[in-house]
Amino acid sequence: MEPVIRARLDNLLGEDTWDIRIVSNDIRPRYPDRPVLVYAGDGVSDISAARETGLLFAKADKELLAYCEREEVPFVTFRNWMSITQTCEDIVAGTITVQDAARGRL
Repeated sequence: MEPVIRARLDNLLGEDTWDIRIVSNDIRPRYPDRPVLVYAGDGVSDISAARETGLLFAKADKELLAYCEREEVPFVTFRNWMSITQTCEDIVAGTITVQDAARGRL
């Protein structure tokens, strides 16, 4: 944080701030990789999100599932929220990967 605070002080007060001692914490990312964005949908209104998400859940026998199959968008079929929760827990636990989970129709 020190470089950010120093730059802000310089911007607001000028270079006379160099004698001010800044005591701050350093910021570090908690995880080196980008978090996985999970999205669940069922219809045409969800198509725009389908290609932008890290893991897509498409409801069984609905329009979004048909779109994903036709356009070869990776997805996980779901029937209820419990299956989504279980899949996410498995990914966090490391028992499956996002790529393994996106296996398509069940």
